[in-house]
Amino acid sequence: MSLALLFNRSKPTIDAIELDASLSETHKASSEITKNPVELGADVTDHIHNDPDALSITGIISVTPDDITASFNPKFGGSGRAKSAWKQLLELRAKREPFDVFTTLRSYRNLVIADLTTTRTAENSNALEFTIELEEIEIASVSLVANLAADVADLALKEIDFGTQGTGAV
Repeated sequence: MSLALLFNRSKPTIDAIELDASLSETHKASSEITKNPVELGADVTDHIHNDPDALSITGIISVTPDDITASFNPKFGGSGRAKSAWKQLLELRAKREPFDVFTTLRSYRNLVIADLTTTRTAENSNALEFTIELEEIEIASVSLVANLAADVADLALKEIDFGTQGTGAV
């Protein structure tokens, strides 16, 4: 049914926001290429830096679920469904924590919401149509190493006898 799923990793259980349809998906993988001019005017490239991956989804969540029995439950059916989904998206943005996104083209890890918009019109008042722009963040890891400062300081303070040297002719 859904073309995209957004998964939040911050809870012990997986909290999924399921889209009824993904109207469009824009997958972006770009690189920054350094260019340095040389004497004859040609550019020399000495480094390529990969930018974080980005994903933009225009999705829709209707007020009518595909299961008619769910429409009797106010949590899943009726106008509360789109409103609830918008609230979940805003909460996901407010947490400022990375999450995973799965589309039919690719799975993404460690994405955060860069932009979230919705425009309500007469044509889409019975659904939540929104655009979400996501950007990958890189999570750094730290390794602990032994403190060698005291050992290095001991080596620097030791006196070494190089012997005596004569002052005679060579």
